[in-house]
Amino acid sequence: MIKKISIFVLLFFFAFGAIHAQDAQTRASVMPAVNKIITGINMLTYRTRIYPKFYGQYYRRYLKTEKDFKGPFHKKDFRIWIKKTRFQDAKESVKHLPGNWPDIFQKDLEALDKLQVSEPALNDSLEILTKDQALRGALHKEVKEKVFRLMITYPTEHKVLMEKIYRQLTEISSKYPKPDKSNPWVRSGDLMLESIENSLKVLAALKKEQPPQVYKRYLDRVDSIASTLKSGRDELLQGLKTYPGNGIDPYSNFDWFVRELTKFANSVRTYKKTYRHSHHNTALLHYNNVVGVYNRFVVLSADSTNQKVPPAFLIKHIYKKWFVKIEAEESESDQPDAGVKEQERKPRELVSEVRKPQQKAEKPSRPLPNNITENLNMEGFRPNNLILLLDVSGSMNKPGRLPLFKEALKQVSSIMRKEDVFTVVLYSNNAQVLFERKPFTSKKVLKQLLALSSKGKTNAILGIEKAYQLANQAFDASQNNRILMITDGDFTLPHRLFQTVKSHNERVQFSVFDFGERKGKNDNLRHLAKFGKGSYVPISQDNHISALLYELRAK
Repeated sequence: MIKKISIFVLLFFFAFGAIHAQDAQTRASVMPAVNKIITGINMLTYRTRIYPKFYGQYYRRYLKTEKDFKGPFHKKDFRIWIKKTRFQDAKESVKHLPGNWPDIFQKDLEALDKLQVSEPALNDSLEILTKDQALRGALHKEVKEKVFRLMITYPTEHKVLMEKIYRQLTEISSKYPKPDKSNPWVRSGDLMLESIENSLKVLAALKKEQPPQVYKRYLDRVDSIASTLKSGRDELLQGLKTYPGNGIDPYSNFDWFVRELTKFANSVRTYKKTYRHSHHNTALLHYNNVVGVYNRFVVLSADSTNQKVPPAFLIKHIYKKWFVKIEAEESESDQPDAGVKEQERKPRELVSEVRKPQQKAEKPSRPLPNNITENLNMEGFRPNNLILLLDVSGSMNKPGRLPLFKEALKQVSSIMRKEDVFTVVLYSNNAQVLFERKPFTSKKVLKQLLALSSKGKTNAILGIEKAYQLANQAFDASQNNRILMITDGDFTLPHRLFQTVKSHNERVQFSVFDFGERKGKNDNLRHLAKFGKGSYVPISQDNHISALLYELRAK
């Protein structure tokens, strides 16, 4: 008995010590590991950032049509970065992160490593394939598929992983507060980081070839921050010493950052269309320079040498790769049926989308019950990453519409797991996010959702665009990534929206629950679901629970 008590006491103190050790971590102990991870993944990105451009040039020259002549593929040289010393440092640094983060990052970094190693291997195979033969028939098809993977698929998978890793590192960083605004590192670093985030929004608009009025306020903010940094330099950096260092003192990096930020803004405003670089990629070259200088400033912020103020341990930012757009004429099979109202036909844009195996919802041998039974559970199904696109216009107030869906959600949440999360986007006159990535099991979240009322008109376009923005940010290939539109709407949608849904359907499926009380199916909604490789389901009292279960049970 005494031995058992002694063992229990030892185990208790061991567990207490482990928890205490984790709690004892500080920003000073965690942020070096965070920034080493960012340095490692940035190194892989930076060394290959332009390669998609060369793959795109080869694609346009040799692969748009079959050729009677040879098209030798000149492989890229990966020897510069393949040693991956810094990336190895990044993988070793994960053990210094708190909680269960080391296991999570180990998997993410392994996935990124595997992706990077596969690129030179594919380069080698293409060099051999294209060496002595004309690009015709089966060879043309095989080479085209492989180049497309290098040009589109790999960069997008890389982007998704990079953004996921950075988002998680930012979450860790936020748990350990920075010094207050009296610290010059923080004063300056916060403004720099804000300018980078606004620059990213500008790049996102340029990528979609949106007009200047869409990104004007973000670009104006970049200009404003550059002006504030320049005019307030001495005040912002007050307390930091200058010292000889071949340009590596904080003042030199600060000035360099302002110059690069100004170049970025000018490149956006004064761009002249050329065959060589798109508007987006011209700005991207300057954006990566901005990030590079900011990251050097971050390194200095962790050094207390010869400084009167304490270090701030700021967080670095990530580089971005070149973006390639390939245009192809749309086939008839890609079009909505004649009954769908749409704008004039336009060329389809094949943009950077990850080609992942489609997530298949369960096809039960017998229909799912329209109620929650004791033996019904979620065991064996993918974790859910659902975005509810919820129509809260006035017409959804009827008992058989929004209230009916609330009842279904309340019932189904009782069998969900902690790893099942959902985001809610509301749309009526405009679109807004109610909450992001909250567990289905949270009673507080469910209460918030059940308290919703509906009013206003329907603006589905804004809602769909917001849903895809959030879906891309939170995409995880291991989960059931799905947008579920809840509506009674009978509205006309522009042709571009169908193509948006289609271009994402390998990553995120789009389903529609139709609560409209009409005879027959709604063609617009049915085609949205068809293009999204999801389900179109007219909802009634007879299937409101079983339909939702079907969407959440993906293998």
